[in-house]
Amino acid sequence: MTHNYKTKIAVTTMVVTLLCLLSSFSGYSSGLSGTYTINAGASASSTNYKNFSSAISDLLNGSRSTATTGCVTGAGMDGGTANGPGVSGPVTFLVQNSTTGTALTYAEYVEISKIIGASATNTITFQGAGLNGSSVTDSSMVVLTNSNSSSNSYVVYLDYASYVTFKNITIKQAGTSAGDVVQVNGSGSSTSYGCTNDNFLHCQLIGASSATTTATQSVIYLYESGISKIDTNIVFRNNLIQYGSSALYLYSWSSLSNSESNIQLDSNQIKNTYYYPIYVPNYADRLKITNNIFTSICSSAGYYGMYLYYCSSPYIVGNTMQSWTTAPASAIYMYYCSGTNVPNSTTAGARVMKNNIYLPSGTNTQSVGVITNEYSYNGPNSYNANQPTIISNNMITVGGSAATYGIYSYWSTYTYIMDNSISFTNTSTSSYGIYTYTYPIGTPMEYYYDNIVNMAGGEVFYTQYSTGIATMDYNDLKTSGSNFAYNSSYGTAASGKRNLQCFNNGYEWLANNADGEILTAD
Repeated sequence: MTHNYKTKIAVTTMVVTLLCLLSSFSGYSSGLSGTYTINAGASASSTNYKNFSSAISDLLNGSRSTATTGCVTGAGMDGGTANGPGVSGPVTFLVQNSTTGTALTYAEYVEISKIIGASATNTITFQGAGLNGSSVTDSSMVVLTNSNSSSNSYVVYLDYASYVTFKNITIKQAGTSAGDVVQVNGSGSSTSYGCTNDNFLHCQLIGASSATTTATQSVIYLYESGISKIDTNIVFRNNLIQYGSSALYLYSWSSLSNSESNIQLDSNQIKNTYYYPIYVPNYADRLKITNNIFTSICSSAGYYGMYLYYCSSPYIVGNTMQSWTTAPASAIYMYYCSGTNVPNSTTAGARVMKNNIYLPSGTNTQSVGVITNEYSYNGPNSYNANQPTIISNNMITVGGSAATYGIYSYWSTYTYIMDNSISFTNTSTSSYGIYTYTYPIGTPMEYYYDNIVNMAGGEVFYTQYSTGIATMDYNDLKTSGSNFAYNSSYGTAASGKRNLQCFNNGYEWLANNADGEILTAD
């Protein structure tokens, strides 16, 4: 047998040479995995980055010497040993404060695009280090800030980035008239999807404090820049969200079938916003606003606490909205929000439940606790009785002297208003507990177990076109005026159960409401 040793040696040499080339090639790496630090006070190494910019450049490009395309930042590279690009396991960056235990500021803006290898298992977390517990105040020890007031005016920009978390960090817009704090937007020309499964937890998100209604000066700015570039499962939880034109501005491209989906704001403290704290001017699917505390809301009269336009299955539950700088137009305003005619909605209609709302003193501004407006949206038959809008277990208190409504329902369909507590301490006799303008050809509206006390002297219940009301039972109603209810078709109903039954022209809706003392005018 003849052995070609020269050939074997040549092949072996080629393999060794190829391996050497691969190992020295700047783009070749197994990716980051494990725990690293970001510490401006320590030397750059394979495990320590001196700034966010170097860490993100390594994740995206496998470089710590040049910020290449996809990582445009405001700080220089630290020149340390590269570990990227991409990740091969879960990654945590512990961001250090100063050696004296005081806050350390990282003056840079960061842009994160798609990270190779990121997944539900291989997550990427930027976390303030050396903090006690999970209180939002801990985040003040690490500050990421940007004062650029022109291009790249955001502080954190997620562009087609997924499975990224910021935790226990202050992210602050340093300029007084600069841009947003956090921008989430799948805008890359080569991408067909948006951001998914990103989180901001126990952070302080501080916007510019200027008086402006400009959307790009919101604290959180989510914008679907094109069809199919949908951002999904983005969570903001246990944060302090302060200043800015809005706490959240969310805009989808063209339709409910191509809209931002499952965006969640949960258990945040939201304060000092100038314009609408929650502003959704164009489509959202399964938006969840839960357990937030809103304080010092709306610095200018006539604004809305939450403005939701064309939202499918919004879930607005457990929020407290009691501290207003001026009287709002409405605490919660839903326009064409339902649970049908929406491809991504299969389980529920709109939900507004367990919210605590106080409408403050106002003399010239009419305020409403909750507005649901579905005027002429494809007609009543487009709504599914199995996906009704439910407004329940809300506590609404009304002050001031202007005409004010607790709940205002305008041409709504398949809506249940039940178990709400509405009380008036204001002085306008034109204030109503529930004002309803129903669709004249009949789309069921039902009212159960509501407790309404109108000490302003106005009617408890005011309606147009009562033919759209299916049932109104088991409610406790009280007014300091002479009339309990008004219907534009049938006139005023005076105090007493019998007159209320006549007011409905034979319908059952008031047959079981409390009578006796509770229905006697004071």
